[in-house]
Amino acid sequence: MITKALGFGDRGGADFQSLPLLPGQRFLMCSDGLTGELGDQLIGELMASDTDDQGLAERLVAEAVQVGAQDNVTVVVVAC
Repeated sequence: MITKALGFGDRGGADFQSLPLLPGQRFLMCSDGLTGELGDQLIGELMASDTDDQGLAERLVAEAVQVGAQDNVTVVVVAC
């Protein structure tokens, strides 16, 4: 979760957290254009699908656009 916008105001470092990675896990990095339009439950259901990672990223963006996203929608899916 990004807790600061880099490049604005204070030039402090980014906040981050290390997590153990397990084979088969997927991680989602996205802008608020996705989370502002789709609920956590739908995002979770889509993340749990058998869709390949690129197809999943494209579907998440398409779902947000379909419901009328007013902001940019950026999605990266990373699989371990």
